[in-house]
Amino acid sequence: MVATCKAIFLICHHLDDADMVIQISSAMAKYGFSSWLSSRDISKGEEFNHAIHNGMVQSANMLFFISKKSLKSDYCIKELLYMMIFSQLIFTKFLI
Repeated sequence: MVATCKAIFLICHHLDDADMVIQISSAMAKYGFSSWLSSRDISKGEEFNHAIHNGMVQSANMLFFISKKSLKSDYCIKELLYMMIFSQLIFTKFLI
């Protein structure tokens, strides 16, 4: 029986940082780390909050990209708090 594949990381970031984060996600994939990324994995027309929730449930960990804008984003902070409440392992990366 084959286990269902879960994303190892939900990647949380501000949309203005998406280009850099997509490059990092692609590099991670080359080393076997799967990720869930809103800018890539939410389908057009899909309800945003529901899709984010599903991404969190599917992910074992969070990679939170810290930038001035992500720290001011209600969505990013809510994702971080959700993952903290459910005791997911959280990694951070600073973007300058």
